[in-house]
Amino acid sequence: MIYFTGGVSGWREVSLADRPGLEPVFVGIQSVFGKHSFKTYCTFIAGSPSARDQAMFEAFRMQGWDGPVGLIRASEIGHTETVDRLLARPGTDVNKAMAIDGSTALTMASQNGHTKIVEKLLARPDIDVNKAETSCGNTALIMASQKGHTEIVDRLLAHPDIDVNKARTDDGSTALTIASEKGHTEVVDRLLAH
Repeated sequence: MIYFTGGVSGWREVSLADRPGLEPVFVGIQSVFGKHSFKTYCTFIAGSPSARDQAMFEAFRMQGWDGPVGLIRASEIGHTETVDRLLARPGTDVNKAMAIDGSTALTMASQNGHTKIVEKLLARPDIDVNKAETSCGNTALIMASQKGHTEIVDRLLAHPDIDVNKARTDDGSTALTIASEKGHTEVVDRLLAH
């Protein structure tokens, strides 16, 4: 992965090989015209995982991402500690969606295989487990099924409000049809058993 690091004087492209022994700490992400092309802006520090988590949360806070947008991005990237902190904030809307495509924290965590984050989101009593993206109607179950994330499919199917047959709005595909097309037989078995 290529990172962009810097600050006031500008950003420059670096790789992990440029920073031996140090870890990248996420401080920003820029979507290019809403597509799935991102530039990850970071700084590099040494230290314990908790120090890195604290630094990342502070970076989210400084960007104004300590609300719903931050929850979506932290869920997408897999930063569990930041998700914990954002969920603990009063008034956090766990179902808030991105304006550009309707993605939510649950759909992004499900798509990217972040099981612990999915569990935390599903534990919220106000979670809408069937909320679909506005761009094509993908739900968290569809996203997890498409990627073959069996553990996440199990967690989603265990939720009492799950609609296993909810279809995409663009082509009518369901989690079952997509998992079948992708050859994810373990996911297919679980969907058929539900």
